[in-house]
Amino acid sequence: MWHKIAGIILRNRIALLIAVAIITAFMAWQATKIEMDYHYANMLSEKDQVYTDKVKFQEIFGDEANGIVIGFADTNLFNFDRFLAFQKLCENLKEIENVASVLTVSKAINVHQITAVDENGNKKREFEFYPVFPEDISSQTELDSIKNVFFSLPFYNGMLYNSSKDVFLMSVALNKEILNSKARIPVVQEVEKVLNEYASQENVEIHISGLPFIRTKMMDLIKTEIVLFIILAVLIVIIILYLFFRSFKVIGVAMIVVGVSVIWALGLMGILGFKITVLTGMIPPLLIVIGIPNTIFLLNKYHSETVAHGNKILALQRVISRIGSAVFLSNLTTAAGFGTFTITNTSLLVHFGIIASSGIIFAFISALIIIPSVFSFLQPPSNKYTKHLKSKLITNVISVLNKIVTNHRPKVYIAVVIIFLVASFGVTLIERTGYIMDDVPESAELSLDLKYLEKHFRGVSPLEIAVQSKDSLKGTEMIYQIEKIDSLQQRLSAYNELSRSLSVADAIKFLYQAYSKGKEEKYCLPPNPKTYETILSRLPKDGNADLAKSFIDSSFTITRISLNIADIGTNRMKDLLPKIKKDIFEIFPKDKYDVIITGSTVVYFTGTTYLINNLFISLSLALLIITLLMYALQRSTKMVLIALVPNIIPMLITAALMGYFGIPIKPSTILVFSIALGISVDGTIHFLTKYRQEYMHNNCDMGTSVRKAMQETGTSMMYTSAVLFFGFLIFTASSFGGTKALGLLISVTLLVAMICNLVVLPTMLLSLENKLNKKVYREPLLQIYDEEDELDLDELKIKK
Repeated sequence: MWHKIAGIILRNRIALLIAVAIITAFMAWQATKIEMDYHYANMLSEKDQVYTDKVKFQEIFGDEANGIVIGFADTNLFNFDRFLAFQKLCENLKEIENVASVLTVSKAINVHQITAVDENGNKKREFEFYPVFPEDISSQTELDSIKNVFFSLPFYNGMLYNSSKDVFLMSVALNKEILNSKARIPVVQEVEKVLNEYASQENVEIHISGLPFIRTKMMDLIKTEIVLFIILAVLIVIIILYLFFRSFKVIGVAMIVVGVSVIWALGLMGILGFKITVLTGMIPPLLIVIGIPNTIFLLNKYHSETVAHGNKILALQRVISRIGSAVFLSNLTTAAGFGTFTITNTSLLVHFGIIASSGIIFAFISALIIIPSVFSFLQPPSNKYTKHLKSKLITNVISVLNKIVTNHRPKVYIAVVIIFLVASFGVTLIERTGYIMDDVPESAELSLDLKYLEKHFRGVSPLEIAVQSKDSLKGTEMIYQIEKIDSLQQRLSAYNELSRSLSVADAIKFLYQAYSKGKEEKYCLPPNPKTYETILSRLPKDGNADLAKSFIDSSFTITRISLNIADIGTNRMKDLLPKIKKDIFEIFPKDKYDVIITGSTVVYFTGTTYLINNLFISLSLALLIITLLMYALQRSTKMVLIALVPNIIPMLITAALMGYFGIPIKPSTILVFSIALGISVDGTIHFLTKYRQEYMHNNCDMGTSVRKAMQETGTSMMYTSAVLFFGFLIFTASSFGGTKALGLLISVTLLVAMICNLVVLPTMLLSLENKLNKKVYREPLLQIYDEEDELDLDELKIKK
């Protein structure tokens, strides 16, 4: 089959190059349609109960995570000049387009009773809401008096100031329409600018957090790192290719090949409507790094053939026919490693898997067409550019490896056993965890600000509890519900990880304090149903509706309890959530109430657990697919088992390193195994393909076959391993801990895989020489090539 493909490519090289150019232009146009994804990364299936609960809650009460949270300690806040400046800050923030509201000390609301006249001229007592701090405060004395009133309102304790009254909180709510759009970015940036100007002028240290702010900052980092990684990947590839080939022609063609694959992959994203996320943003540098090995294997074969017989066209034909299948299979296994992410039912990973696996196939297609076609127009490489085939360093390394696998096989097995035992213990040390800020360094300002707010207010990540009764809550049923909610809130206050909660019970307490002439000790629930009725009847006509809308749905069956939670990690959440549910269901029995527990932390915790489980399944599937492909190539169970060993050892070592160095299993690190397995098996395929060819043409002399396979594929494997090692190592420059860990772990895995493929694999082949006979090497389901089936070069009508 491959000799026919070689003929098609070489006979139609001009037409194919034009087709590639046209497709690339079309894909480049499609790539211009790609947008950044401004949504919070969803790791759950849309059918998952936690996801549907989140959607249901948002439909009733709206998005709970629309506020930028600012914390600051300021002992001079209530100094007259400072407070006026603070009021001015709030006004400046409110004037920013798409800022919905500002809630902080100076914007606090109080309530008192007044005598009003209804439409019939009758006098009645009514509540009136008013600002605690008026805009026209005229003196320090007046401010001090009002400050005392403010601190007499327990409603704001834990909401606008901490228990020691020395740290204050501000919440800047954004319009919900822009939360998941590009329009959020300039709003967040302007809010940050205004806040920093105030902090600088007043010499106040501020700490900014909240999901809109965190998401915006992380999105800015993603944009910056996409460009950084592409530049680094290109530089690494150019440097390594030049060191190996000493040819700018080779570098130029290689860059064209990977450039085409990147454009095609981005074009596919545009066609499918996929957006740029933290994962899909990694695809361009990934394809640059992963696509280069195709070029190295093809060019090394081309150079070795031209050195052997000097016929350029015959060399190009053999490049395709003799290693085309091996390159195809190696790309197929790599694509399989990425493709298995599509079974996770998580859009974030599904999109990444589709584009990455497609991009790898694109890289193969572009390399198979462009390299033979372009080099058919160029002069054959001179001795200057083929010297790398006889590199003393590479030759000496391969010679040493040959001696090891020939004369020191027992030592190799002893080393493997020791590594296996040490690695197995390391695997037992791995922990499974995840934090919302997992990928942000602890020393980063974003992380430090969050920790500051958690220290003083116990967290800023929303946690919502919605309790739905079977019947509409009216009269005494509503009172009974409020008292049960208050009882639950008292239980929740015992958890250090949870902030102060807010519900309709707090609103009633606030009103009862006002009803009791502002006495601080009267911040509690009314003593009897009659007082409840009186309080609710004294709300302004529109005030009752506003109060209900904030805490109760329109059907008066669902009540809401809002609070925040610290970023405590999935392990602590695993312990905490059942305790919270136990408290809830003791007060609201399941047979009488339906309860929803949602919020960003719950969604993240469930999503992380769900994703890790799915990624283990995808890893198993990747291993199965690769095993089947290896069997199709070898048609021998023994050979498949031999092939898997040098690929499982690197996985085991990587897992052990995670255990010993405290790198937990989380979505970003579990990705390592599927990706690395798909790539590392490439070396095994190339080695076994060449070994099989040599075995059949050297009278089944296994020793000779292994040595020749090491000599030809060893050079290419070392070249590609250098590219892959340093290529993935660029991701350690990331600001995201997960990306950094992924780059480092994959680099180490691939380096170990190369060593295993050049030491363990040939050692096992030679050790089993007496047990591997011709019957083991049956005709493969995936054809390699037929040595005797060469093209008629005269038919190609290409200058030789």
